[in-house]
Formats: sequence, C-alpha cells, structure tokens
Amino acid sequence: MTPPDAKTSLPGQDAILARVCRYQNGVEDLFGFRQGVLIPYLRPETVRQIFPNVSMSEFDGIPLDLAGGNGAEYLMFTFGKAGDHRGMSAGRSVQKLEEFAWLAGRPDVVDAMQAAPYVQYGVPKLLVYAAGFGLPIPGDEALARMGRGEPCQPGCQSGCNR
Repeated sequence: MTPPDAKTSLPGQDAILARVCRYQNGVEDLFGFRQGVLIPYLRPETVRQIFPNVSMSEFDGIPLDLAGGNGAEYLMFTFGKAGDHRGMSAGRSVQKLEEFAWLAGRPDVVDAMQAAPYVQYGVPKLLVYAAGFGLPIPGDEALARMGRGEPCQPGCQSGCNR
C-alpha cells in the first residue's frame, strides 16, 4: 500500500453519487450502512437528485479529516466492537471503514481490506486499515490474537470459536 497523503481531497460529487446509486441498486449494501457514510459528503443539491423529499435542515456536510479524524475515531470504536464480539456491529463498521478509505482516495486500502479475511469480527481488516493510514492499534493481546485469526483467548466461549 502506498503511504497516505498529508492532505486528501474528496472524490467529485459525480463519483460519490455514482457509488451511492450503485449501492442502492445492489446487495453490497443491503441495509444502507455504506451509503450512510457517503451521503453526508454530498452537497445538498446532489442529495436531492436521489432523495428529492429529504429535509436538508441539518445538512452541514462533514470535514474531510478521514485518516486523522473520522476514520481514526471510527477505527478505535470498531476495534471495541470486535473485541466485545459484536458480530453484526463489527461487520457493519468494517463496511463503513472501507467507505472512509474510498473517500480518502485510498483504493489500495479498500482492496487490501477486501482481500483480508473476515475472521474474528473483522480484526484482520481493521489492522489493514490502520496500517494503510499509519494509525495506531490498541495494544490489547486479545485483539492481536484475533488479528492473527486466533480466538481472543484459548477456549473463548463468547464467539471466537463458533
């Protein structure tokens, strides 16, 4: 993976809109979690192209500090979900991080995350995201084991061995 740029710019509105529409018409985003990451990065007039009746009263957009802000904070949150054996929540969070990486112009990170196995609540994918953006990872031994595809502890009955 290439190292992250110091400053990143968003993909164009057309590219974001096309990605949202792709997800609306397929099974890649069955519950809309990926779209939920992308839509706030659209300008109100672009959102209205796909959701003509949406209220824009709270639409302010989101600052783009994906690697150092939104993505880093969300990564830590997601490590917590994985460590707590929260399967559906961890899976949803991995999808969202892939979209943060795409928004940050890092298809290499997206591809590497998609290539990593989804075992142990997606921890290997989270490690790929962290490495791709040069972000710290928790020093927790259980997460380190999970990142290697092992149970958080030998004989885990909370979900690692199921």
